[in-house]
Amino acid sequence: MTREDLGPCSPSLIAATFAVVGCGQENAQAPVASTAPRAAFDPYTVHVEPELERWLRIEPVRMGEYRDIVRVPSTVTVDETRTAQLGANVTGRITDLSAVVGQDVRRGQTLAELSSTELAAAQLALARAQSDHALARAAAERGRALLDADVIGELEYQRRATDLAERQAQVSAHRDQLRVLGVPEAGIGRSNAGGMSSRTRVAASIDGTVIERQGAVGQVVQPAEPIYTIADLSRVWVRADVPEQQSPLVRAGDRVRIKLPALSDRVIEGRIVWVAAVVDPATRTVAARVELANPDRLLKPGMLAAMLIADAPRRVALVPKDAVVRETNRDFVFVRVAPGTFRMQEVQLGHETDGQRPVQSGVLEGDQVVVEGAFHLNNARKLAQQ
Repeated sequence: MTREDLGPCSPSLIAATFAVVGCGQENAQAPVASTAPRAAFDPYTVHVEPELERWLRIEPVRMGEYRDIVRVPSTVTVDETRTAQLGANVTGRITDLSAVVGQDVRRGQTLAELSSTELAAAQLALARAQSDHALARAAAERGRALLDADVIGELEYQRRATDLAERQAQVSAHRDQLRVLGVPEAGIGRSNAGGMSSRTRVAASIDGTVIERQGAVGQVVQPAEPIYTIADLSRVWVRADVPEQQSPLVRAGDRVRIKLPALSDRVIEGRIVWVAAVVDPATRTVAARVELANPDRLLKPGMLAAMLIADAPRRVALVPKDAVVRETNRDFVFVRVAPGTFRMQEVQLGHETDGQRPVQSGVLEGDQVVVEGAFHLNNARKLAQQ
């Protein structure tokens, strides 16, 4: 019987052929095991008829280049170069908070307002310094006229000029203080004109998303206390703590793969942008960081990931993953020992990479292994034991 003789049967139906029912023959028994007598029963050996053997794909075990994959637990974090903490420049009481966590904000957008007696006092000090400066300037101008009229001496005029210079320095110092307190130049100008205000605002310094809000309306805050944290999430970092034994595998600039269980094990390629120069003495690990583009915001800070780092290449015997049959928590492959005769051979294998698994023991280069149809062949083996 040939494949053409099987009519509408397809290779995908080989399981049914190995089992009891053949295609188009409802009550026919498929010849899953040979009736030839055997000296002793071997539960790990299966005999099949030639027409069924033709459905199997058999290939020799070959040597090939293999790179083991080191899986390092990782975490998605914000890009710290695209993060800003915002707080007040003065001690004050929060009167309004206009942004909430998760809100997208633009640079310069007002996020909070505060009322500050410190700010009012600084503006008042500037106003007084400007008034004293005006008086000192008038005195110096009058002193110049009196000196020219020989009414006062040079020493008196110099005293008035020095006082003017001191008053000018005080005005500049108070203006600088207001700038440090976050008052814009236009606000300082209003202070000059007597338009003082105790209110100040906290504005976004970057475009991004509010990821933390620590203040509350009515709370008194100091300049060192952050009120908002903003992050640009269009790019994120993935941080991994690589065991020191594998640390030689990671170098800045190398490309690695990031596997994300929360995204249905999606794998994203990224580039290592930084590797720590020291080993953490507490964990015996070396920190490494990967930068990833995140235009659709699917990667969220705090999300768990796995960094897949390729080991140095080596030549080993390889078998396709589809050749492996899992039984009783052990790995097996079917080796053809003679035409129509296959033995289920236990093997020790390494981790899969690109559909191949490295052979540690069990089979040798050149052994004929079933690489397609092993599952159905195992079913035939089990039926033959019944």
